Formats: sequence, structure tokens, C-alpha cells
Amino acid sequence: MPEMKISFLGTGSGTSTNRAHTALVYDCDDGTRLLIDTSSGNSVARGGSALGIPVEGFDKVLLSHHHPDHMSGLMFVQFLRARARRDAPPLEIYLTSETLEWAIKMCNSTYLNVVEVDQEGAKNSDGRQV
Repeated sequence: MPEMKISFLGTGSGTSTNRAHTALVYDCDDGTRLLIDTSSGNSVARGGSALGIPVEGFDKVLLSHHHPDHMSGLMFVQFLRARARRDAPPLEIYLTSETLEWAIKMCNSTYLNVVEVDQEGAKNSDGRQV
């Protein structure tokens, strides 16, 4: 019988401030590493680091549902993975149509108002050019 290995990176509820939000790692028999939910912030990276599971090792992600405590860490996971493995194939993400709709909303709602400043115009709080 195949051996099943599941590692818990976070088990906290949506309102938890003392535990990382939900994220699990399932190591499949074929060598695939599946991340189930992406927690929030850097919880996957921190929890994985403590267990010797680097973020760049994930092949696939399964998002169980659309709550932010289960999926808002996705962008951070992809950022770290792409930074560590520039030659990595795209991360495969499995989710329902409802979760996809919320993921798109989440990405669209986190836009920033970025204002470019030329090098000559950049000054510190003392008024000196930086």
C-alpha cells in the first residue's frame, strides 16, 4: 500500500491571530508535491521552512474554497517560487469556478497606485537627494 505523507503548515481559523491560516502539503507517490490551500501572507514559506519544505518545491495547488484565510497567500507563494526557480513550469492551480471568481477579485482589488519618481526627484525626509 502506498504511503501517504501530509504536513500541516497552518491550521488556524479565519480569525486566528496566534496560528497560521490553513495550508497542508501532500507528498504524492509519484513525487508531486501538492499544496492544499495557501494560507495568508508568508505562512506557507515559514511553516515549510520549519519542516524542510521549500516553497519552490510545490508543483500544484488545490484551493479548497474562496475564503481569504485559505487562498490569500497564493501570490506570495508564486512570487517566492518564481524567484527561486526561474526555469520552473507554471504552477498548476486547481479550484472551483466560484473560487476562481474570488481569486480574480482578490488580484484585482490589490492594485496599488504606483507613482514613478525620477532619480533626480527622489529625496529623503531631510530634503537630501537619495
